[in-house]
Amino acid sequence: MRQILNRESANEFAAKLLKSISDISPEIYSRTKTTCATRGDEFFMFFVYDNKGTDICTNANRLYIFYCNALNGSGSDNKDSALKATAELYVKAMSDGKNVDLGKLEHIKSNILPIILNKDYVTSNIEKPISGDIRNTDLVYTFVHVDSINEKNTVNPITQEEFDILFDGDVKALRDQAMQNAMEQLGLRVLTDTKIKNRREAKNTVYSLTDENKSIFSALGLLVFLDNICSVTHCPVYVFPISPDSIYAIPKSIGSRKKIREVYNKLIDLKKPAKDVLLHLSDKIYLFEPHIGFAPVE
Repeated sequence: MRQILNRESANEFAAKLLKSISDISPEIYSRTKTTCATRGDEFFMFFVYDNKGTDICTNANRLYIFYCNALNGSGSDNKDSALKATAELYVKAMSDGKNVDLGKLEHIKSNILPIILNKDYVTSNIEKPISGDIRNTDLVYTFVHVDSINEKNTVNPITQEEFDILFDGDVKALRDQAMQNAMEQLGLRVLTDTKIKNRREAKNTVYSLTDENKSIFSALGLLVFLDNICSVTHCPVYVFPISPDSIYAIPKSIGSRKKIREVYNKLIDLKKPAKDVLLHLSDKIYLFEPHIGFAPVE
């Protein structure tokens, strides 16, 4: 479920919430009105409560995020109970003459994950993403709602407004939460093409970074596992970011760049990446060194 309202959905949500507020407290309802504002193409709705001559203004998106949290966190699709909980939250806050406190919204936060995408894809298809470069690569990480991924491989990144509401604008808090969610929910692990018995074998092993669910979040291994692989092989690794669900790492000691290119070409033939959609990450090969990061291989 999208956690930010547009004009149409805001009007629909406001009408339902106001009805629920009136059922709970006609007095609070009688002193509440809605207003809206625009900023460029963005639309904002507010609930305004007359607190004895001093207005308390509440962004409708804040209430809608609480509603989504109550709806999804209950494990059911009971929209009426989620709407009632939201109305009760608003009524109590206004009765106390305070701004609405949303609490921790743990369910919403637990469904935010980082996804690795091609930088050009993000630039062309995602408006104002909360994201960051993976240094020296054509890759970027973007934070999305995990339940926003569908079979068409579209993504819904969290918006700046959601970011401010959920994490108070703290990028580190968002990153820490998202990575923790990834480790807990996706069971990321490293698969190898052989059972490693010793360091010599480790230096001649191709590592596939994947997750047990074979989801498009497998590319998170780029951020999670490369240092670990290098500590096993005791050398840098070449990285083939072929697609979000197939990332390969090959120890530098496996051979020359010519041999690495041959391996890469075979993998590309097998994968047949779709260059114009989400599932294509990069045509490049990178060398990853611990504590240094990525360098493109010409």
